[in-house]
Amino acid sequence: MNHLNVWLRAVLLLVACVPAMGANSLETAEKDARAFANCMLTMNADCVVLSSDIDAYVRLARQRLPASDPDLQFAELQERFFYAMKENGRHYLQWEVAEPGTLFSVNGIRYVFVPYIQVTRSPTGDSTDRTSLIGISKDNGSSWKFVDGHSMALADLKAVIPGYSGSPPFPL
Repeated sequence: MNHLNVWLRAVLLLVACVPAMGANSLETAEKDARAFANCMLTMNADCVVLSSDIDAYVRLARQRLPASDPDLQFAELQERFFYAMKENGRHYLQWEVAEPGTLFSVNGIRYVFVPYIQVTRSPTGDSTDRTSLIGISKDNGSSWKFVDGHSMALADLKAVIPGYSGSPPFPL
């Protein structure tokens, strides 16, 4: 009887901890997404690269441009992007993330969509974009890397999230 009581308590403790583990993953995703947003706001290419899922970007590049260079140099592309923005008199006024959506897993990798708002100033005026980051965790939610979901079609999402069924839906 005593062993059954100990076993039952262990099971109840495990069941009670499962939602908390998800909550910690969401908190970590939000914290890491805020760090990514700060990298973007300050146009710090090295920081963006460290916070990005490079493998997912390579799959996305191959999806969009099948003849693209297999040795895609994401860091160099990010640096060029920020350089071109600065040269054209553009910069971010705002780059903020909202609360992450629902966690989901595909093929053992955790994902979450994190909505964001981006306001860009250029010589011709300000523009506002609202879309989501795709958070990717290969360590069960302990840390997150991101892919910008701006202008993504379903085929692009499937390149970033191999095996993605369309659920949960990508927030536009």
